[in-house]
Amino acid sequence: MKMDSRYENLASQKLYGELLGKLVNLGILLLATTFGVYVFGVFDPLVPMEKLPQVWQLSLGEFLVETGAPTGWDWVGQLGRGDYLTVLAIAFLASVSLMCYAVILFRSLVEKQKVFSWIIGAELCLILLAASHLLKSGGH
Repeated sequence: MKMDSRYENLASQKLYGELLGKLVNLGILLLATTFGVYVFGVFDPLVPMEKLPQVWQLSLGEFLVETGAPTGWDWVGQLGRGDYLTVLAIAFLASVSLMCYAVILFRSLVEKQKVFSWIIGAELCLILLAASHLLKSGGH
């Protein structure tokens, strides 16, 4: 039974949804690819696979000392490592909403939707501020 709805999505909502679906699918493909690169040893990992069972049981502090793993945004410098290449795919998936908001902001600016542009711009600024870790709030 088909249900009729009087609600119609806005063009921006449709664009956001379509873009979100495509980018998430791309992110999942990227995640599977980078994981395959890691598992098949295309690039040397920072932590060898045979050492993983030993370091998984360590506390975070002990893990960092034992492996020399980076913290914060320092993982970017490890992208040549097989295990950190996968983090790039995770970061891509985490930034999908940001990319969708950026497209919607551009569209709203072109269409001269001032209030909507300000709202989306403010949301983008908050997302970037949270990602920058400048506030150093939350977490552990």
